Amino acid sequence: MILAALFFSYGLQAQPINPNPGQTSAPSPNPGPYSAYLFAYFTGNRIDQEAVHNAISADGYNYLALNNNKPVLNSSEISSTGGVRDPHILRGEDGNTFYMVLTDMVSAKGWSSNRAMVLLKSTDLINWQSSVVNIQKKYPN
Repeated sequence: MILAALFFSYGLQAQPINPNPGQTSAPSPNPGPYSAYLFAYFTGNRIDQEAVHNAISADGYNYLALNNNKPVLNSSEISSTGGVRDPHILRGEDGNTFYMVLTDMVSAKGWSSNRAMVLLKSTDLINWQSSVVNIQKKYPN
């Protein structure tokens, strides 16, 4: 389902990625009612690398990078700094809503430039509503 939605909605192309090239595949876990694992990641510390990328997997170990390993979300549209990192996706209690939390920062500005978090919400893992919470402004003391 996720694989089909991502590929048919955007015509995305996939390429294999293996975070541990020297290791062999782990046994496939029981996928349950879901059809794929989605992995959200960023690729480095440069501004053009501090963006959300997605990869999918049938077994949770071997992944295919989507969108030719290019960002699937525009960091400059969802963040206050123009860069995001450390994506984490959570499934909501209802089972149909997904939340993504991101660090809103650009490494080139220094590690102390992290002043905000980006919060995203989706029901299909493709279209996301976003908001920025500036921690220093919201909680000045």
